[in-house]
Amino acid sequence: MYFKSNWNWIYTAKGKFWISFLIVFFLFPAFQIFLFPFLVSFQEKNSFLYDRLSAIDSSLYTNSSVSFQTNPIVFLGDSQILSGIYPKILETSLGFPIWFLPRPSEQPEGMLLRWKEYESKIGTKPSLVIINGSVFSLSDMDVASAHRSLVLNYDSFHTEIFTESILRNFYLKNVSSGFYYLFGRLFPFLRLNAFLSTSIRIVGEGDEFSFSEKKLERLLSGNPILKWNENRMRNRFLESEYLNHKGYMDWARYAPYDGICIPNSNPISLPANSELALQKIRSSSLKAWKELFLYLKSKQIPILALSLPFRPDFDSRLVFLSQMSVWEAILIEEKIQYLKIESGDFIQEDFGDYTHLNTCGMQKLTAILSKKIAPILLRSASDQKKIRKF
Repeated sequence: MYFKSNWNWIYTAKGKFWISFLIVFFLFPAFQIFLFPFLVSFQEKNSFLYDRLSAIDSSLYTNSSVSFQTNPIVFLGDSQILSGIYPKILETSLGFPIWFLPRPSEQPEGMLLRWKEYESKIGTKPSLVIINGSVFSLSDMDVASAHRSLVLNYDSFHTEIFTESILRNFYLKNVSSGFYYLFGRLFPFLRLNAFLSTSIRIVGEGDEFSFSEKKLERLLSGNPILKWNENRMRNRFLESEYLNHKGYMDWARYAPYDGICIPNSNPISLPANSELALQKIRSSSLKAWKELFLYLKSKQIPILALSLPFRPDFDSRLVFLSQMSVWEAILIEEKIQYLKIESGDFIQEDFGDYTHLNTCGMQKLTAILSKKIAPILLRSASDQKKIRKF
């Protein structure tokens, strides 16, 4: 009788209010969490790809019968890797399975998070980790800001963003951004607002996000239903491509990959003063690069740092910048193996835009890497044996 009387409050107006509130409080987030993956399909390209490619699953793993090794090669990097290397071909030539984990607009902080997630979910010690760096992952510019937005809104949830100072200082500029990160996971619809910050480009920042992306006027004008449907159709195509090719995609071409080299006879023009947005080095990126290398070295993981070319006319404008010299100094200081692929190995027709290789360029680069990486793998295997004996 006492128990029953204590529960009579449920039938009061106040009790009904709180019961209704709790039901809505729990159902509303569940509803958003359920719908979020579907609604991401209507977002712009980079948000969609970052969301989908953040999943570390079999779609990004090439473990076919040609692999005679059990310890994989892990690729970390940005869209230069996505468009420049075909992992299935590389696996065939090297005999190593490949985890292909680059994402658009990746920064060293994102690579560190990506590696730690690989470590926790997969755990297999790789034969080699290959990481690409470029002026875009070293400069204080909009690509770094867009990356921050992509991680906070479309990446997996990472407690390290709160617990590790080097990540916290980059991703969480203030207390409110920390609360936003938490509430965005509870109420995912908040994160769908992020598409503007990851799609607006400034002329001259380079083509990490492809200069052919929609401009602000198109984002803010016209029929939004048609735009969302256009995004959905394009993203369905992109998803099909990366699923079929283990992460690879011809960045500037919207046709199914067929392996046929079609030189780009109509390249987009290089914007005037395109190098101006790349003048300033982001000091926090230098700390993040060092932290990434130190962490991998502490786990005795062999590392190969990779520098890939841009289109020759764009590369010629970057020679006076200091970013890559500073990065190379870090590689020397940390004793990291380094492979620089020169733009002289490619012609203008090998690029889909001025930063991403097309199928022709990819075939050249994959062949070059096959020859260059094989002896590095042998040396790394020998070094690991010496470490184990020691």
